[in-house]
Amino acid sequence: MRKYTEAQQKFLPVPEDVYEDRLPFLLRPENVSRYEEDGTVYILDRRCYPHERRFEKCETYDDVARAIENMVTQSGGPAFAVACGMTQAARIAKNLPKEKAEAELEKARQRLARTRPTNNNVRYISSEFVRYALDAMERGEDPEALLIQKTADLYWKDHLTNYFVGNFAASLVEDGQGVLTHCFAEASIVYTYLALESQGKKNVRAYCCETRPYLQGARLTSDCISEIGFNTTLITDGMPGYLMSRGMIDIFFAGADRITEQGDVINKVGTFPSAVLANYYHLPFYAYGLGADPGSKTAEDVEIELRDPEEVLHCLGNRTATRNQGLKGFYPAFDCTPGEFVSGIITDKGIYTVDRLSEYVREPFAI
Repeated sequence: MRKYTEAQQKFLPVPEDVYEDRLPFLLRPENVSRYEEDGTVYILDRRCYPHERRFEKCETYDDVARAIENMVTQSGGPAFAVACGMTQAARIAKNLPKEKAEAELEKARQRLARTRPTNNNVRYISSEFVRYALDAMERGEDPEALLIQKTADLYWKDHLTNYFVGNFAASLVEDGQGVLTHCFAEASIVYTYLALESQGKKNVRAYCCETRPYLQGARLTSDCISEIGFNTTLITDGMPGYLMSRGMIDIFFAGADRITEQGDVINKVGTFPSAVLANYYHLPFYAYGLGADPGSKTAEDVEIELRDPEEVLHCLGNRTATRNQGLKGFYPAFDCTPGEFVSGIITDKGIYTVDRLSEYVREPFAI
């Protein structure tokens, strides 16, 4: 169990039902990604959820990598898929001579680490899991068994962290207010509404941008929040300004795939314009995140993933654009909101303004 900070202890005890009873189906550990005894990994396919509950079967870590690249899982999901993929690599490595085992683990790390270039979690976790596996083999232990346990620990640490994040976020919201969110902020946004529920703020109104072209807001965020029981309204990505002008929005929350040391927030494309609109209407914009990403001093240090332009011409597998010759798409998966538009970063240790972000001590990914 983690050592709690003074701020975190305000919200103890952590509910024992943090997994089974309070989480929507989408975020229960066994439904995000799971590792089976035969080494097969099953990942919930978020491209078709909630209309269909199907799991992508991945027999190798290369299958896991392709699943991440193909958006089978996204937001916080790839981190757990990478953990499972590295466990598959450990299953292979444990039966190899030392040098070949090391080479196999490094090959898996490189393959999984490059699946999503903007969010660094896949790199951090794949590197940590290589270290765990090598240390286990050095001690004469089973690296596969250790990584199975480390994956379970990773789930627990993530949800415990987001339990505190959600409580801090909920403290910013008054009952009856309208809350805008963009894309799917994984457990952070879910625990925010679970905290609002426990605080008796049941009249909060949720507004979810649909998030083209994969519609994560329409299918994931709105599903989770409405499943908890809140008044949830789906809007298109171009509507936030209208709602703000009508006084329907009071606060804007979004995730952060990366935060720079100067407080820039890199998140799903479309976050930036909503943050600018919030600033224009004097509304606060808060991002969820665990401090600044080490080594990302400015936005120039962050690679923005450019996905296949064809994805913009389709929606849920259906062509939405004309087929006229010469038409092309453009799809930067993320945009950058400069720190001047960010009211604060909501962490597991409290809420930090951009100028105080350096005070947050980022914990290592070690578990």
